[in-house]
Amino acid sequence: MTYGTNNNGNYSGMTAAALHALAGTIQVGSGAGNAYITPSGGVTILDSGAGFTVTATSSTDDTFSIGESTSGTPTQSCTGTASPACQNGSW
Repeated sequence: MTYGTNNNGNYSGMTAAALHALAGTIQVGSGAGNAYITPSGGVTILDSGAGFTVTATSSTDDTFSIGESTSGTPTQSCTGTASPACQNGSW
């Protein structure tokens, strides 16, 4: 992810607004029927910036999360049943 590269592998300052600044197509806040990251709570920083989780909420209120564990392993999960893309907690 560009944020980590730009910050020597540390994600401690990553926010929804910072991600939007890097990629303007990332929607922060609901609207227009699009998936979005909430301004507060959409980005979770792990262990003082060693990892992160970004969670987007779909127009059906399902959530889709992607991130990197503190050991560097990619993570992804989802919650909800309204979207056919989320099956048994994965997508």
